[in-house]
Amino acid sequence: MVGRLEQRVVVVTGGASGLGRAIALRFADEGARVVVGDVRRDPREGGEETLALLGDRGLFLDTDVSRSADVDRLVTTAVARYGRLDVMVCNAGVSGRWSKGLLETTEEDWDAIMAVNLRGVFLCTQRAVAEMVEQEPVDEVRGRVVIISSQHGMIGPPGHVAYAASKGGVVNLVRQVAVDFGPRGVLVNAVAPGKILTGSPEQQDPDTLGTLARARPSTAWAGPTMSRAPRSSSPPPTRGTSAASTCSSTAVGWRTEDTRERAAHPRGSGSIPRRWSAPAKPAVHAPSSTSTTW
Repeated sequence: MVGRLEQRVVVVTGGASGLGRAIALRFADEGARVVVGDVRRDPREGGEETLALLGDRGLFLDTDVSRSADVDRLVTTAVARYGRLDVMVCNAGVSGRWSKGLLETTEEDWDAIMAVNLRGVFLCTQRAVAEMVEQEPVDEVRGRVVIISSQHGMIGPPGHVAYAASKGGVVNLVRQVAVDFGPRGVLVNAVAPGKILTGSPEQQDPDTLGTLARARPSTAWAGPTMSRAPRSSSPPPTRGTSAASTCSSTAVGWRTEDTRERAAHPRGSGSIPRRWSAPAKPAVHAPSSTSTTW
């Protein structure tokens, strides 16, 4: 069976673990050639390495997205091996021990998060777009950039000042680049996940899970069937639109309206309506390899 993305070329950063690994494998399952970049090879949640699961469907390169030379090598290798770059997924991100409240955050904490979450996204987007604008379009599209933001780029999480600021910066970076390069055939969008159970070590702490559960209005957790690759971000060959002012919120619970409703409320016409989306019944999904960050 031919996949929806047969022979497309995709680069995924932060693809060794969690959400990035799930995205890379889903693209491969859909027929794409996938080049994964990460600073580690072993999944944080355990299991087989991404490269082993990809097999002959892709490559893995040791990549620090905060270093422009690493990012250039990642894209250059993908193009040299497979001929072009159709999709760049900017997924690499950090929080962990560097993510604290305002008064507790040191300059080192701030710099560590910004280096990956914002500078890294900038470098990857810049290098990908530079490649895409020079290549021939496929069905009127030269390439797509999919940036993994976060619900916390729009809604502040208590006690995570640098992480929230970095994701807020990503949101506006997406809007700006989409405006600048959509007319040139490069479509730029963001996906803003909510809480996703991945099986990473910090998610095994009952106290941590309890705190997260109490902070959320919904009792549903995203798991393996809810957070594979963002299918709608890389559709079959059709001319799409670049999400200049749109970040798709896939969070369980609070989310933005779909694009049809956005079209009915263009910029300047007032606020975009939001609605509450409650699950049909509470659901708890087993930890899975679907996210690198919270």
